[in-house]
Amino acid sequence: MNNKMSSCLLAAGILLLLLCLWGCSHRPTEEEALTEIVFDAGLIQFAGMSCEEFYEDLSAVEAGCQELQIQGDTVVMTLTEDQRSAWLKHYQKLAEDTAAEYGKFPDSRIILQDELSGFDIYINPDNSYDEVMYYLVSEEYYCTAYRLIFLADGSRSIEICVYNADTGKLVVRGDENELTMTTDDWIRSYQ
Repeated sequence: MNNKMSSCLLAAGILLLLLCLWGCSHRPTEEEALTEIVFDAGLIQFAGMSCEEFYEDLSAVEAGCQELQIQGDTVVMTLTEDQRSAWLKHYQKLAEDTAAEYGKFPDSRIILQDELSGFDIYINPDNSYDEVMYYLVSEEYYCTAYRLIFLADGSRSIEICVYNADTGKLVVRGDENELTMTTDDWIRSYQ
């Protein structure tokens, strides 16, 4: 091989390496549909973040997006179908991992519904309230975010059923907007 050919191959290799390191952003074709997902103020507040923090959190996820921007008190993400699929897998994995981790507590489990349309959580009253709430709230967020991306129409409803692990009885049923448990609810679950 002559020096000119070697130089061209070296330059092409360096260019390829730089493109891989910088990440070649997929640009959609005109025919490729884009989906816009709006994370509203309620969901961002539920996540316990400001819009800027939420934006940074989404930016760090490998699934990527075409565009991510803060618009007032919302964060808007634009996705190709492949990116949308990657985000769904991301939230599915987080939900499954959370359910598996929660299942390590005595007599505790989370059962995820199809397409993360909700979940059943079995709570052992002997477990720490803070730990139970951490898993319940985390699962609620992951399912809600998944539904927002899955449905892609602005809706994000999920159903949450809380069961007494001692008796197997339903304590309370709610959704992503309202889930309230009282002492009376727990007492009824023992009757």
